[in-house]
Amino acid sequence: MATKLQQFTLVFGFVSAVWTVFLLNLQPAALKPSPAVSQIIPALPFVALVAFCAYSLMAIGYRLATFNDCNEASQELQQEVKLARADLSAKGFKF
Repeated sequence: MATKLQQFTLVFGFVSAVWTVFLLNLQPAALKPSPAVSQIIPALPFVALVAFCAYSLMAIGYRLATFNDCNEASQELQQEVKLARADLSAKGFKF
């Protein structure tokens, strides 16, 4: 089983190699793109970056919208803060 880093490296390397072949016109004559496509090829990394950013923002937004409240953990944390304040107040710390 490959790690996520290995999977990413393999896919990124393959996509980069294919993009480089088309960018430098090293492909066989049967695979030559049309002039319109040839003008788009240099911009593909930027398009991929914009698509990745859009996906990331949507994923983060969805996770924030569906984030569960943790009432028990909140109450426990508030209790620990009260205990810490009481301990520090006993040691002379002023809030």
